Amino acid sequence: RQQRFLRKFSVGSKSGQIILPKLYEPCPHCGGFHPEASGDIPDNMENEVIKIAGEIFNSGSKVTFSPGLLSRTVAQIQEKLIEGYGRDFPQIIYNTPDYEELRNLTENVYSFSAAKNYQQLKDMTLALTDGERIVTEGEFVERVKAMNLKYNRDWLITERNTAVAGGQMASRWVEFERNRDITPLLEYSTVGDNKVRAAHALLDGVRKPVDDPFWSRYYPPNGWNCRCDVIAVPDKNAEPTQDEKITVPEIQPMFRTNLAKAGIIFPKGHPYFKGVPKAELRKAISYLPPKNSYHTVKGIRGDKINVHILHNAEETRRNLVVADDLIKAGYKDIHLLPDFHEKEAHLRQKFLPPGYKQRNIRKNPDAWLTDQDGKRMVCDFKVLQGERNFSQRIAEAAQQADYAIIKLDFEPKKLGMHSIEKRVTERLKEFPELKGVIVLDKKGILIFEKYNRG
Repeated sequence: RQQRFLRKFSVGSKSGQIILPKLYEPCPHCGGFHPEASGDIPDNMENEVIKIAGEIFNSGSKVTFSPGLLSRTVAQIQEKLIEGYGRDFPQIIYNTPDYEELRNLTENVYSFSAAKNYQQLKDMTLALTDGERIVTEGEFVERVKAMNLKYNRDWLITERNTAVAGGQMASRWVEFERNRDITPLLEYSTVGDNKVRAAHALLDGVRKPVDDPFWSRYYPPNGWNCRCDVIAVPDKNAEPTQDEKITVPEIQPMFRTNLAKAGIIFPKGHPYFKGVPKAELRKAISYLPPKNSYHTVKGIRGDKINVHILHNAEETRRNLVVADDLIKAGYKDIHLLPDFHEKEAHLRQKFLPPGYKQRNIRKNPDAWLTDQDGKRMVCDFKVLQGERNFSQRIAEAAQQADYAIIKLDFEPKKLGMHSIEKRVTERLKEFPELKGVIVLDKKGILIFEKYNRG
């Protein structure tokens, strides 16, 4: 009965064309789950799913996201990503290629998990009816349980395996890029047992330089549960494999790319992503509690900086530099805040200090931190390339936060300390709600600070 029910539902399509039991192309040798992974049974989150099922049944309407379900899904996949990558955020300094890679992979895991939950919750809603008949609560719960075994046992096993393999190959790619001048030649390597897919066996032993287009198409993983590897060739006299000697295999379309180079674990072509607006993914992630949405990274001196998964990606590297400068100046407990659309402005409050009043719902502060006296400060960071916009940047910061942190990316003498003091004083008078301005020089040294005492 459960199998008949499952055949009716799908992932990633309006009409139900991708049947639940066949989301992942099975391995020809073991049906999709290699024996060595069989003992790794994930938490299927049934208690959380049954709770959501009750909400759906009682309301008769669709639930599009669940912070509890998403938190647990992310945790299970992220755990395997870190296992594969071999290093977690607290072990990585922010100004390294490893940080950029792991941050990108983590963002992909969060988006993928949100898309997975979206599809499961959609299918749970579809399970309310059987034709024109609304099923009983008992029938609905049994349907949900059967469906959940697919989403959060069978499929989750493959997804966790994929996170391990993807994390491992991403870490190796960063290493290959770092050592390309020492070991410029790479070799494709299969496990060599009877479970190796025929298409992958065709690539075994192929040698190409790190920057060869071959790796943009065939760098593993090259399918679900792919166990292939790439090794650096230590022999300085080794020659690349000639193109005419390579039998080009057929690889599943979504894997015809270098996922590690792209900074992703799960390709955009995955059915979970189909039909899910990006705004819905961000919205689901934005409802996660702070403890499930921050990662901690090391500063230059080893100090901890907390970064929200939705912190503005274009500003992350710059803001981490400013945060590290502030740590040197004696500030601590720095949290780089999420970037929310004004429609979700009410969600900012749970990430801000108690009692903080938002300035402008269209603007996001960059961070909150603690000063030497234990006082929490909500700040906006501005990095200036030239002296002309100094006053303007303070005015912009006044719209976003209590404190303006201005980092000069030029020598302070171009502006002059007298001019800095004069302009800061003028802006503090013009914007009495602005509590203070801190100025850092190009080397990150605090050179000026002034506060609105009133």
